[in-house]
Amino acid sequence: MEFRQTRRFTKALKGYRKYRSLPQDIEKLQAVLSAFPNGNGKKHWNCLTHSDDRSVSVFKVRLSCASMKGESRFRVIYAHDSGSGTVDFIDFIEIYSKGDKANEDSGLIREYIDNRESLF
Repeated sequence: MEFRQTRRFTKALKGYRKYRSLPQDIEKLQAVLSAFPNGNGKKHWNCLTHSDDRSVSVFKVRLSCASMKGESRFRVIYAHDSGSGTVDFIDFIEIYSKGDKANEDSGLIREYIDNRESLF
């Protein structure tokens, strides 16, 4: 399984440099997503939308940050291919702190679905 980050995700991640554990927290999330790309059935995962042809699913997940003593103030928006039976890639679209903004950027999600390959 391949993990990719959009340019906007990478830029936002660099903006949170003061949270030193965040890169390791993302790696832990990748390990969980490898096993459960659609979530683990708990309240921490939300399916936000699907592409029109249902080939891509977009999810929002809470991210616990070790630098913040395990608080899950961060949200990660990611997508994966859901058309075939297996998941070949997971794209990280957006990361944000609940203190910075209340909800995900729905325009960014729509842009991702419409122009997937141009955002990397």
